[in-house]
Amino acid sequence: MASEKGELERLKGVGPSRAEKLRKNLDIEEIKELVQLSKEELKQVPGVGEKRAEKILESVKDLIERCDRCESITYPEEVCESCSQELKEGVEEFKDRLEEKAIPEGLEEDFRESLEEIEAKREEGELDFEALDSLEQDVEEAPEKTEGPDITSIKGVGGSRAERLRDELEIDEVKDLVQFDKDDLTDIKGIGEKRAGEILTNVDELIEKCGRCGSLVYPEERCETCTEELEKDTEHLRRRIDEAEIPVTIKETFEGSLAKIDLSRKEGALGEGFEALDSLRGDLRAAEEVSEQLETIKTEIDENSDIVDFSIYNRKVEEIKEYFEDGEHEKAKQRAEKLLRYIEDEREFAQMDKEELGQESVVDFSRKTCGIKSIIGEKIYKAGYHTLKDVVKTGPTHLKEEADIDKEMANLVIKRIDDFAGEEEFEVEEEVEEEIEEEIEPLKEEESTKKEEVFKEIEETKPPKPSKKKKKKKKPRPKKSKEVPERPKKEKPKRKPVQVESLEPKEEEEVPEEVTEKEDKKYWIPAILFPILFAVIALILFVVY
Repeated sequence: MASEKGELERLKGVGPSRAEKLRKNLDIEEIKELVQLSKEELKQVPGVGEKRAEKILESVKDLIERCDRCESITYPEEVCESCSQELKEGVEEFKDRLEEKAIPEGLEEDFRESLEEIEAKREEGELDFEALDSLEQDVEEAPEKTEGPDITSIKGVGGSRAERLRDELEIDEVKDLVQFDKDDLTDIKGIGEKRAGEILTNVDELIEKCGRCGSLVYPEERCETCTEELEKDTEHLRRRIDEAEIPVTIKETFEGSLAKIDLSRKEGALGEGFEALDSLRGDLRAAEEVSEQLETIKTEIDENSDIVDFSIYNRKVEEIKEYFEDGEHEKAKQRAEKLLRYIEDEREFAQMDKEELGQESVVDFSRKTCGIKSIIGEKIYKAGYHTLKDVVKTGPTHLKEEADIDKEMANLVIKRIDDFAGEEEFEVEEEVEEEIEEEIEPLKEEESTKKEEVFKEIEETKPPKPSKKKKKKKKPRPKKSKEVPERPKKEKPKRKPVQVESLEPKEEEEVPEEVTEKEDKKYWIPAILFPILFAVIALILFVVY
């Protein structure tokens, strides 16, 4: 019976009766068998004219396709039978080659597991020819199995004596003799005490112990115990990487390292494999720690948003992420730990009162504040400004000139001190205060905008709160009448005649001498007292500051 996909009734213009005529007259069962027929051959079927034949052939083209590998005719979403059979035969041939070629047992098991995976995929409809080709190349490059030397290779052990050793001690190769002592060998006919000693001495020369686990192996042979251990440890680490909460790019890098370890194991380079595995374990631990630290830093920044500088901390976090993605996990871990210490130290500064903060050393402040290098604090200290109070009083302009630092850094130092002081600001001169406000205000505005952007992203994720305020109804204003009343006309005041005074000079009035003396005293007393008062104030300010 024809398959469901290949039923002739699926063709356009072909019903059950016409499909039956096609089967009887053309001896076909499926749609793909019609590909080899022409229009003239279809017209020979009763009830099929020229137009009907054309429609049938067009419908056939729509319902079939060709395999990309072998160009066989198949139905859409159907596995090519020719390619599936070819892959199956290739797997069987590969198994025969494994039996013919002497390769290490552990490596042979890996190859057989890969073949089973290819076969399982084939049964599910996935033809993985690339995996089979890659496997064939790995077999060609695989080292040959080194069989243990036969006991006849031992000095003093010929054919008949070797046969007696096999029968009496039930052994097949040289390293099986290690478990026996001289007394066991002397119990065998034809082996005396001297011969037994020579045999055991020669056995020690033909075998050696694995440097890692102490198992007995022949020279240039890989240790099967260590091979199995490396394979198990690699699979365990692979599961840990899959479950770890780290970026996908880091996982992909680790997967590449695991593939190299598998290759080292297959090639017998077990030492390199174990070394790479230990290194990868350390990288995974560091990656997990850095991921946790980045989450902690994010939380700490959100909780201490009133004291941290968003622009500086975000830049530091981006640097940590770059180290992290480049595979420098230890360096990223160290930077993250340092950033967490900065947050803790800055929190302590913010908890100090004004007097305690003002007496803090500028050198310690620069070491514990993110974004300010310790060399900046040392320069400011050498310039004569030892405490934070001294720094704020001098202002950014003098600080820049006398400490020989950038203007931006001078502004940043004073801004950070101002952030920790909070509402308790230091008492400074009016001119310095105006200068500080003028220089630091742009930095505060920039930081506030960045804070607003961060909190805006947080608020966007929350549902909007319903407003409780009710809109007040506006009272309608009374409409003004369009009629404008006439203004009363004001009468112009009559001008008065201007009286012209006489242009003749008046006689000067005589001022008494007592009045002139009083006027002079008003001026000379302040002229003497004010300079003296200013000199005293200047002297006091000079002594204090």
